[in-house]
Amino acid sequence: MSPRFSADVNALLKLLLHAAKHPSCSVNGLLVGKENGGVVGIVDIIPLFHTSLALSPPLEIALAMVNSHINSDNNLSIVGYYEGDSQYGRPELSKPGISIADKLAQLYKSMKLCVLVDSTKLADMIRAEEETLPFQVLVHKSGKWECSGKDSEPLGYEGGSLRSLLLEHIDQGKHRSFVDFDEHLDDVTRDYMNPSIKA
Repeated sequence: MSPRFSADVNALLKLLLHAAKHPSCSVNGLLVGKENGGVVGIVDIIPLFHTSLALSPPLEIALAMVNSHINSDNNLSIVGYYEGDSQYGRPELSKPGISIADKLAQLYKSMKLCVLVDSTKLADMIRAEEETLPFQVLVHKSGKWECSGKDSEPLGYEGGSLRSLLLEHIDQGKHRSFVDFDEHLDDVTRDYMNPSIKA
């Protein structure tokens, strides 16, 4: 039986702020959480890059630092990978994204899913008055990352209206101060864990 997925609204808010800060760039990051009773719960994200998504020495450095962070909380692990592509409406992981997801699946038994952020749907979510989630969940099937299912709500969350929270943070300009690992490498005083982002 395939696991079900749920996410903390704060984790999803951070993911969307990462994509909103860099609308013309591809972004990626890690999903951190734990599996309990057949449900994979995402409790946080770690935003990685907005310049190059390829496997690279900066990714290795990021993974070493992430391991240090999550090892301080024995209950958490890397449960997934996310990607927002600069090509609007792309329905699949990029080639670098596939390589990263496959590598993460080799390194972490807890790696269960990939989340695609659809840039077109994100723009619609911001403009429209609907709570249409701009996510697509992919799971590993037959050696490939494929959509988890069209007929089910693949990624549930609790904690309020995600759209309202996103608009509030954008209106306050908080997406501009959002930091990913790319920016942390440029200035190590900037915290890529983004503790000030609260739902």
